[in-house]
This record gives sequence, C-alpha cells and structure tokens, in this order.
Amino acid sequence: MIRRLGVLTTLLLILLIPLQAGAQSFSPIILSPTSPTPTPMVYPVEITVDGQVLSITATTAEQAQRLKQWEWNNRLVFWSCIIFISLIALVWRKIYNKKKTVEECRELLLSKESQDVIHAAQGLSGNPYEAFRLVLRWSQEYRKNRKLFDSDVPDDTPQHKIMQAIQNSLDNMVDHRSWIYHWKPFHPLLPRFFGFPNFRQIQGARIEDKTLTINLGPIQLKGAYMIGGNFHKIGLEKAKLWDANLQNADLSFAHLQEIIMSGANLKRANLIQANLEGADMDSVNLEDADLAGANLDMACLNDAQMNRANFSKASLKRTLLSGAHMQEALFQGAHMEESDLTEARLEGADFQGAYLDGAYFLRSYLAGAKLLDVNLEWAVFEEADYISYAHKQNAKLSFEQEERYQRWNKIHPDAPWLQKDWTFWWQHPAKEHAGIRLEEIRSVRSFIYWVRTKTHGQ
Repeated sequence: MIRRLGVLTTLLLILLIPLQAGAQSFSPIILSPTSPTPTPMVYPVEITVDGQVLSITATTAEQAQRLKQWEWNNRLVFWSCIIFISLIALVWRKIYNKKKTVEECRELLLSKESQDVIHAAQGLSGNPYEAFRLVLRWSQEYRKNRKLFDSDVPDDTPQHKIMQAIQNSLDNMVDHRSWIYHWKPFHPLLPRFFGFPNFRQIQGARIEDKTLTINLGPIQLKGAYMIGGNFHKIGLEKAKLWDANLQNADLSFAHLQEIIMSGANLKRANLIQANLEGADMDSVNLEDADLAGANLDMACLNDAQMNRANFSKASLKRTLLSGAHMQEALFQGAHMEESDLTEARLEGADFQGAYLDGAYFLRSYLAGAKLLDVNLEWAVFEEADYISYAHKQNAKLSFEQEERYQRWNKIHPDAPWLQKDWTFWWQHPAKEHAGIRLEEIRSVRSFIYWVRTKTHGQ
C-alpha cells in the first residue's frame, strides 16, 4: 500500500514541474479597448460608353484620371473615324460625279446638235486627257466645213460656234498640269523590273503616243504634249503649235505649210518628206531629227537647235537659218539656194553635193565642215578664211573668190590646213571620224578666231 502511494506521488511531481515552467514563461494577456479601422478613400467616376452612362468607383486619383483619359481618347478616335469616312465618301462622290460628267460630255461630243457639242466641249474644258477626242471632233468639223476658212463666212454660224468652243477648250489646257511616269531601271544591265517609277509633271494637252493621220487645218495646240505620236501624212496647214513637245514623233510626209511651231520640241522627230514650206519654226528644237527630202522652202528656223539633224536632199531655198545651231548636220544633196546662214554654227556639217548658190555665210562658223567638191561660186562669204578652207577641199570658187583666198594664204601661210601634213577628218577611217573631227574643229576655229581678233584689233 505504501509502495503504491510513492509511485503516485512521483507521477504527480513529474506532471506538475512542466506546468509550472510553462506558467512562468507566458505573461498574462491583458485586453484593452482599441481605435476603429480607418475607411479607405474612393473616387466615383462616370464615363459614357455607347451612349450609356456607367458609374465606376476608382480606388486612387491616378486610376480615376486614367479612366477619364480613356473616355476622351475613345471619343477622339470615334469622331476621327467619322470625319475620315465622311471625307472618303465626299472624295469618292466627287470623283464619281466628275467621271459621270466626263462620260456624258463624251457622248454629247458625238451629237449632231450644235448646242450639245458646245456644251460637251465646255464640260471637257481644261481636261488634258480629253484633248484627243476634242481634236478628232475638230477634224470632223473642219473636213465638213472647210469653206469657213476659205471664204468670208459670218462668225455666228453653228459650225463656227462648235469649232470655236472646241478651240477654247483646248486653249484652257495650256496651264493645266498632269503627271506622267516611266519605269526607270537601276542599271541598264539589270532586268527591267529592278527599278523604280520616275514621276514627272507635264503641262498642256495630252496627245502622246496617239495616231493622227487626218487633216486638222489651222488648229491651235499651244504647249501640247505629243511625244511619240504617229502623225504620218497629217495636215496642219497654218496650225499653231507654240512650245509643243513632239519628241520622237512621226511626221513623215506631213503637210505643215505655214505652220507656227516657235519654241516647239521636235527632238529625234521623223519629218521625212514633210512639207514645211513657209513654216514659222523660230527657236525650234530639231536635234537628231530626220528631215531627209523635206520641203523647208522659205521657212523660218532662226536660232533653231538642229545639231546632228539630217537634211539630206531636203529643200531649204530662201530659208532663214540665222543663228541656228547645226553642228554635224547632214546637208548632202540639199538645195540651199539663197538661204540665210548668217552667224550659223555649222561646225562638222557635211555639205557634200549640196547646192549653195546665193547662200549667205556671213560670220558663219564652218570649222570642220565637209565642203568636198561643193560649188560655192555664188555663195557669199564675208571673210576669206573659210574660202581658203573650202578651196583646200577642192570646192569650186569664182574668180573673185580665188583672188581673195590667194591673198589671204600669202598673209597667213601658217594656217593649219595649208600645211603639207594636213588631212581632213573625212579622209580617215569612219571609226576615227568623231575624234579627229573634234580636233579639226578646235584647231581651225582657234586659228580663225585668232586671225580675226588680230585683224579687227588693228
């Protein structure tokens, strides 16, 4: 019994020791009253979306500002889209209406009623792309009513009103500009698709790459763009083509009597057998043009640019060529009787077989010109230097001209062409002509300039 009590006492001691240690390690918890938790700030925001007002609560001021900015951006994008779509619609409608008007005018232009044609011509006024149709209608009226230009017919006739309306429409195209482009490769050796479009602005009526082989009579196409056109056997008597661009155009066998083409560009144009009698072509550009067999009698080509032009067997009787540039031009077999070549630049020109009776070479530049066996008996020269130069090429001279060149040779025995080793450029192989001709032009021109400066200075 005593033994059992000892065991129980030991167990109680074992249990009470950890309880006492735990009671000493924990402090008592004292509850005291605390302050209430603060309520967070809120920012109510109202935004409108699709016409509905939405109330949104933002937790920060920055968030509220972003919501307002989003609403403003949304409205800006919306109205920008509305304005952009409206502009597209207006532009499209304008283009559609203009196209519709042009189509209606095209139909009316073929009408038999004079008022309809006049209205159509007025509607197409100033549109460079419609020039070809207006020109065709003009030719139709001119063919039927040519008597209007051959006799004194009153100006109030319906036919005259139609042609006047068409002419006014063409005149209004002079100041209108349009764009043209051609594909330009990066390098000539590369395929054509390796390139870029080269845009260029042009001015005037657009009749490029068109075919017109009819009689247009005294039409006026000032500043017209007629590059590459086929005008074979066209009739343009007394027409006015001031400043027109006819580069690479085919005007072979064309009738261009008394035409006015002052300042026109006919570079590389084909004018074979063309009739340009009495034409006014002052300051025209005919570089590299082919005028073989053309009739240019009594035409005015003063100050024209005609370098390397071909006048073989052409007729230039009494033609005005004063101040014209005709370097390296071909006049083989050309008739140039009584033509005025005063101060003309004829360096390197080929006159072999040309007829030059009565031609005026006053103060002309003939250095490097080929005058082999040319008859210059009746040609007029102001100075004897080029007479001596022509005699060296076996040109036929008059007795008075022979006396002049002999006196000049005695005074200037050091002239390049009077030297024993002198040879003309045309005496060399054809492949060497270009380089030797240029050297001859420089040599002869320099010597003659020195002689004339010295003579006139004294």
